Amino acid sequence: MQEAAPSSSLISRIAKRCLDAAPRGVAKKINSVSRRLTNYTATLLGEQRKKREKPAALPMSAPIQMTAGDIRFTLWIPDQHIPQAGEYRDLASAGETYEPVMLACLTRLLRKSPGSRFIDIGAHLGYYACYVSALFDGREEVLAIESNPLYANAAREAARLNGFSRMRVFQAALSDRVEQVKIDRVTVSRKGAPGSATTSLTLDSLCEREQLRPTIIKMDVHGAEGKIILGARSVLANVECILLEMHMLSYLRDYSPGVTRTALLDALEESGLTLYHVAAHRERLESESDFQELLAGRGFCYRRLDRKGRRQMLFDGHDILVLGLRHGDIESLLGPSISPANT
Repeated sequence: MQEAAPSSSLISRIAKRCLDAAPRGVAKKINSVSRRLTNYTATLLGEQRKKREKPAALPMSAPIQMTAGDIRFTLWIPDQHIPQAGEYRDLASAGETYEPVMLACLTRLLRKSPGSRFIDIGAHLGYYACYVSALFDGREEVLAIESNPLYANAAREAARLNGFSRMRVFQAALSDRVEQVKIDRVTVSRKGAPGSATTSLTLDSLCEREQLRPTIIKMDVHGAEGKIILGARSVLANVECILLEMHMLSYLRDYSPGVTRTALLDALEESGLTLYHVAAHRERLESESDFQELLAGRGFCYRRLDRKGRRQMLFDGHDILVLGLRHGDIESLLGPSISPANT
């Protein structure tokens, strides 16, 4: 018959007697070593427990269900390591809206402009193009331009998954001229940069070739906006509105070398657009009810971006949302601006 193992309390009593019998210096050393061993053992056990509890690895490519107010659609994530994949997953699990201020601006524009033709420049995985397609139940043609072939194909797959047959995705590297460029993840770079090489074209030439007539533009191209705007004078002369994410100065220097913010804004004004700075476009809302408030025209903070006030508005060089309007009153579009102190 096998003997029962001694209990932990018995072992503790025996150990205590041994320590009591040992010289003081030896006992102190044994205590110190014992504490270290105990801590080390606890650390190992904790790490082993974490490994056992580690969730299953995410598939490299997978669909993800997005929600924006009452609108729902599916995105296709081609690789879990690409920029914003983690953010999309977090928003989807929380039921939150991506870039709510920009999206609410766009939604109010589209609802107040029947028959408008939307184009998303810098479409990435197709979030905005899918949202607009879902907003109109797939009835209206929606255009998307993305420079990175991986992302462009993901946007096409998202259109297929959602049944958006009228969502057209173009894979193209835009600039202000025909030149050799590199596709650098989410933007287009020039000589000496990493990425796959391709030949650029202008937005004007692409729209002429494909017979595209956009009236509302959303542009988020991570610093390439300077080059693209200068190559889109014909298109800009006929648009009703542009939502432009103007990136920090370092991005503009890297991806639109030689183009300043002043030149970029001048080009927009020369096309006949009145420009506004819409604040807090990077902020996440506290609740989805805040997004509904924006959709209702309550909660926007904006200011006219005229030449006189540009230096004060743009001195810090951070990303800002620029809204350009050809016709209409911004207050009738977005509601009265709230004071910055209340944002």
